Amino acid sequence: MALFLYAFNLLCKIVIGLLFARAILSFIVNPYNANRYPGLSWFYFFVTRVTEPLVRPSRRLLSRFRTGPLDFSLFLTMIFIYVIENIVYRIAIMF
Repeated sequence: MALFLYAFNLLCKIVIGLLFARAILSFIVNPYNANRYPGLSWFYFFVTRVTEPLVRPSRRLLSRFRTGPLDFSLFLTMIFIYVIENIVYRIAIMF
């Protein structure tokens, strides 16, 4: 059980790190200046492709609210992952 918790915790931390990297890189690399940063643009598009299935539901949920040009979907996804990680940890401790 401890190995499962460790692996699940590690996976959650990796996904949150990728979401954080996506948020930071979105300020530097975008489709308009992708040729300017070839190494970063490859990593940014890779991270975007990997994390998009996780971000899409929160983006769909937040589209109902008017947030203007700000996109809080990455932040909401990070919070959701933290909550799920905490729930799984507390359930595992009970057993």
